[in-house]
Order: sequence, then C-alpha cells, then structure tokens
Amino acid sequence: MLNLDERFLIENRYLNQSPVDDMIVCDELGWSKRTYYRIKKRALYKLAMALNLI
Repeated sequence: MLNLDERFLIENRYLNQSPVDDMIVCDELGWSKRTYYRIKKRALYKLAMALNLI
C-alpha cells in the first residue's frame, strides 16, 4: 500500500485536526515542490485504488 513518505504526507495533509497547507508539509519533510507533488500524486492514486474509486 502506501510507503512511509506517502503515509506521512497523507496523514499530515489530510487527517490532522487543523488544516495544513501543502508547502508547510513540504517544508517539514525537506522535499522540493516537485518531489512533494510527485509523491502526493502517487499517494492519492494508491489511496483511490484501495478505496475502489478508480
């Protein structure tokens, strides 16, 4: 399913009580914008597949 980076991104971006901006999570992880969005896209795709949305 999700690897550790993907899981951390999903948990911190979408499952926290307070909304967090993409760039805050990106900075926390020390990733470039390009890397962040590449991992985010892959994580959301895997999540959608697991939920049978696609």
